[in-house]
Amino acid sequence: MSAGRKLIREDRCIYREEGTKTFFHRIRMPGKKFSTQRKLAATTLTAARKEVETLNTRRREASLGVGIDPYTSLVTVDQLAAAWIERGCPDRSGHARNGGPLAVETSRLEMLLKFWGHRNAREILSYEDCPEYHAWRLKHRARETFRLGRSVDAELMTLANLFQWCVMNPRKTGLNFNPLAKRPKFDDLARVRHCTQVMPATDEIFHHHAAYLLASRRSEALGWQFLLEGLTGCRTSEILACRLDAKPKEPGYFDHVALDVIRKKEGIEPWSLMECTKGLAPLRDCLNAFLNWHQVRYPKCPWFIPGHKGTGKDQQPADRCSLTHALESSSAALNLPKITSHGQRAYFVACLRSVGLSDEIVAERLGHRSTDMVEQTYGTVRAGFRGGWQMDFLPDDVAPAWGIWTPKHPFPRLTVPEVDPEPPAAAQAPATGSGASQDAATNAGVRKQ
Repeated sequence: MSAGRKLIREDRCIYREEGTKTFFHRIRMPGKKFSTQRKLAATTLTAARKEVETLNTRRREASLGVGIDPYTSLVTVDQLAAAWIERGCPDRSGHARNGGPLAVETSRLEMLLKFWGHRNAREILSYEDCPEYHAWRLKHRARETFRLGRSVDAELMTLANLFQWCVMNPRKTGLNFNPLAKRPKFDDLARVRHCTQVMPATDEIFHHHAAYLLASRRSEALGWQFLLEGLTGCRTSEILACRLDAKPKEPGYFDHVALDVIRKKEGIEPWSLMECTKGLAPLRDCLNAFLNWHQVRYPKCPWFIPGHKGTGKDQQPADRCSLTHALESSSAALNLPKITSHGQRAYFVACLRSVGLSDEIVAERLGHRSTDMVEQTYGTVRAGFRGGWQMDFLPDDVAPAWGIWTPKHPFPRLTVPEVDPEPPAAAQAPATGSGASQDAATNAGVRKQ
């Protein structure tokens, strides 16, 4: 209750804050000399009477040892969050999170607990307190954020996940409903930018950005991150998780057939294949140059993309936001349209379609279970685009950005055998589009054996 506000008595033990629809229940806690007020969820007098009747019933049940007193057994959001984090922030299926998803949930909780931490979990209301949190975030933001509403929605989703876990464990938490199951949305959909709007429009633009980043020692590592994201379609977090000391089926392991990455969202593990077709081997060529650069600049660092923290074996990977900020600088310096790190995923899809690969193969490489997600996210293929070789990862008028780091001899693990083993007929995908798609399907069959 705000200081200086007057309480108006509406019924026995029920008071309303003057000028508002906020109701309070006046009670006397055990061992306390004076009565106190507790905020009610109701916004009308009728609802307040029913809520007080329910609360009084629960208090009587608690006095008989068959229930939990809603007032004396207070549970704060801080306490619930600590228990949730201790168990690994379980998801809706009860499975503990780890790696990137766990880090995201705990990071969001740090911000949430600044506002919600001291509050009684049973008094949180979705449509009354959520706008207050949004207003608080607007007031306390560190800098101008393009889509703060999206961040607020994501943070409230984390809080809803916390309460959902509490509902699944009512004996430990004392909660039997999720107060944020239905909550308002604050993201301004009119400001949403599709990833196809922030992707390089041509191969030349893609390589111009990469060359700009590789030209500076400060942004060299981000230049390789940019190239690897564009040539594999992987997300930023998936590339940053890659290590040079990875073993098979670990993020970063590679050979002359494919690069292994671990998908950070639900779906299947994506395949980053290295085609054997002449003129269509950009990932293998890029990795050869990348490994040469890595040996020269960071011979002891195990991460693909080294950051600025630590040295040698203790060096940490780059921050997940660094590439996005670097691309803002490159766009301004080169006088090119703005692109983002996630836009490279759309560029990857456009190139695969351009060289003639079917959406079934595109979905497999992205880690999607079906082509529906590909069409919904990246649209249907324009007439005459598939197999037209309009975009093939390589520029026509300039050398590839990684050209200056290409070694004289390819690395052994990337050397292609003189005769590739032919996969069984059952493993070969039907030929679609150009010859490049046939080779890609063949490589997929080889690796999956």
